[in-house]
Amino acid sequence: MTPGQRAEAEQALQQALRIHTMRTVLLIQAIASQARINPIDLQCLNLLALNGPMTPSRLAEAMCLTKGGAITAMIQRLENAGYLERTRDLSDRRQVLVNITPGEPLRRLMTHFEPVTTALAALTADYTTEQLRLITQFTADINNMINRLRPTPV
Repeated sequence: MTPGQRAEAEQALQQALRIHTMRTVLLIQAIASQARINPIDLQCLNLLALNGPMTPSRLAEAMCLTKGGAITAMIQRLENAGYLERTRDLSDRRQVLVNITPGEPLRRLMTHFEPVTTALAALTADYTTEQLRLITQFTADINNMINRLRPTPV
């Protein structure tokens, strides 16, 4: 591969990733709208699903929200809607942890992601295990890179 071909391939990849990011954000906004939930609230639930319970302070940092009003309002909205609960940390009773509440509201929310799951399964059906591993590693590398660029890594 010539240097020019390499530069062209890198530019094409950057363009494809920009489009992927934009379309992912727009898809999340559309799903949030269908589910009648704020997109940032949806990302909060995703973060907790991936990372487990967090203190409100750590959640605020991870979500790039202020530790006062913004995070408190978001937690309250999600708690009132039946998505979250606040509990005492068993290892430090002074700490409050925020966690996802399993139940009907969460099950209803997850139905909005079923078309995505189905489409992804169809898309990847013909990929070999090796190809899937390469795509997974590339995606993990991008996620790690983005996390390092964030003011507060998650």
